[in-house]
Amino acid sequence: MEGELDNRAAPELRQLNSQVFEIKQRVLGALIDERLLSDEATHRKLAVAQLLDREVYSKVSDPTAAEIESYYLEIKEKIDRPLEEIRPQIAEFIQEQRRRTAYLNYVAQLRSAAKIVVLLDPPRTAVTIDPQRVRGPANALITIVEFSDFECPYCGEAEDTLQKIVLKYPTQIRLAYRDFPLPFHPHAALAAEASRCASAQGAYWVFHDLLFANQQRLAIEDLLKLASQLKLDRDKFGECLKNKTFAADIQHDLRDGQELGITGTPAFFVNGIALDGALSFEEFSGAIDQELDRLRTVRR
Repeated sequence: MEGELDNRAAPELRQLNSQVFEIKQRVLGALIDERLLSDEATHRKLAVAQLLDREVYSKVSDPTAAEIESYYLEIKEKIDRPLEEIRPQIAEFIQEQRRRTAYLNYVAQLRSAAKIVVLLDPPRTAVTIDPQRVRGPANALITIVEFSDFECPYCGEAEDTLQKIVLKYPTQIRLAYRDFPLPFHPHAALAAEASRCASAQGAYWVFHDLLFANQQRLAIEDLLKLASQLKLDRDKFGECLKNKTFAADIQHDLRDGQELGITGTPAFFVNGIALDGALSFEEFSGAIDQELDRLRTVRR
């Protein structure tokens, strides 16, 4: 009963832990900004409000008539009110946006000059890997574990991003793949088994890449063609699929993923930090850079 309780609660608990971290991160960021502004104001013998007026807000220009009219044209369809009626509100909105941007830029300059290092660590989860399905240097600083589905279109998008990530970080990361075939994808489990059958003949990653390149063709006859294309022993490969040799291993990955709170694919763990969904290259790079920075700081 306790094990079932943990499994059922895992997704919500993981989300709750992430929310707690996000709150702490936001509050810590505000505290750092307040301290930096206070120290700078004290150094200049000013009140914080005076400092901001002198260095930030006084340098923000008023929006021009052309800028107000341009913004009005962008929102005209949504508000259905004449420009002259809302001109003051638009001007105030643009001005406030500029003040906010100027404030953030100024605080960023203070942070950079002070060389602020934040050591608040996000929640991490211990995630096991299969040594047979790992690529990248064994001594890489970062391990990315991916739970994925060969038939999932979002997983296909993620694979394109991961290929770019590997090119950007050739020595800093290693990738570990784990199966999480979703029940509403009719060929996903079979494709996962096929990848293991290819692995038994030493061709896991090349077969893995071919599966993602052929997501619309994952029926058994398609899988056999891919095996022939790679010059695998087709009879052994076919027998492996027929006997469902690796079905239990697929279920093992699924159970592990469920215990980790995974409900959809793709799902990633970057050194144990959970990242969900088909992230953009910029989002993935940002997470990796942040972890690399943390590791460098810790090792100093």
